[in-house]
Amino acid sequence: LSRSLWFIIFPLILFFTTSIVESIIWTVSITILLIFLLFTADLDSSPGEIFNLKIKLLTLYSAFVVATLIISQIIRSVLENLFNNQKEVGTTNLALEKEIEDRKKIESALRESEERYRLMAENIADVIWTMDMDLNFLYVSPSVKQQRGYEPKEAMAQPLEEVILGESLENAMNLYL
Repeated sequence: LSRSLWFIIFPLILFFTTSIVESIIWTVSITILLIFLLFTADLDSSPGEIFNLKIKLLTLYSAFVVATLIISQIIRSVLENLFNNQKEVGTTNLALEKEIEDRKKIESALRESEERYRLMAENIADVIWTMDMDLNFLYVSPSVKQQRGYEPKEAMAQPLEEVILGESLENAMNLYL
């Protein structure tokens, strides 16, 4: 009777001393073992047959204990990995959200700066222009129409020799080269 009581109380002890997953595994395995004991026990058996049955049940119980320990460790490992992955995903999401917010601020500041300089370049009386490293025009302000009589696209198509004349062209080329 005391051993039977131990089999009933043991899952309760496990429930309060281990994780919920392990206690469920232990409870199920012990319940299966008890059901097996009830259906395989023959009350008319000889003492030798009962001893052999007890040895088989002890072996079966040992196998259940080992199996439940292995399964509980596997489940614990999987759950820990899931929890750690979830924590990493949360941390990564926060970092990405901050990066996106910073990028939006930078893009907004860049747009505002471009708008200010474009407004200034398009409304100033002087001609403003930019060139690439091969001395090709990249931008010519609309004031070129008032100063030289060309549309900005026409002025960008002109060679440098037509835009800068004489000694100014020589000085510019000496500085560039």
